[in-house]
Amino acid sequence: MATEKELVALKTRLSPQERRALQEFVAYLHKATLGAVERVALFGSKARGDSERDSDIDVLVILKEEDRQVRREILRRAARLSLEYDVLLSPRVIGRKRWEELQGFSLYQNVQREAVDLSAETIGI
Repeated sequence: MATEKELVALKTRLSPQERRALQEFVAYLHKATLGAVERVALFGSKARGDSERDSDIDVLVILKEEDRQVRREILRRAARLSLEYDVLLSPRVIGRKRWEELQGFSLYQNVQREAVDLSAETIGI
């Protein structure tokens, strides 16, 4: 869960369009996937605060179990929102088991170090 300090920092790191796209994406993940999503986290340059104007919005989506159909739907929604808000949502969708297998890789370590966990309640940034 994101701390209040992290959420306040995100307000300055995200443009209004990025915030709206991320809010809608997170709401979708928590409502429309019927409990398939275990964790949603912002990571990368937007989470660290060193993004450029055209940086993408890296979002980690961990599913309770691998599910190709759910993954496809999540990627479609991200693409639609990216077009609608003129931003670039870049979700990494992965099952819990596979995620745990990545512990030795830099993606896993970067997420552990810099990610801001997002929920439907806290994303009202």
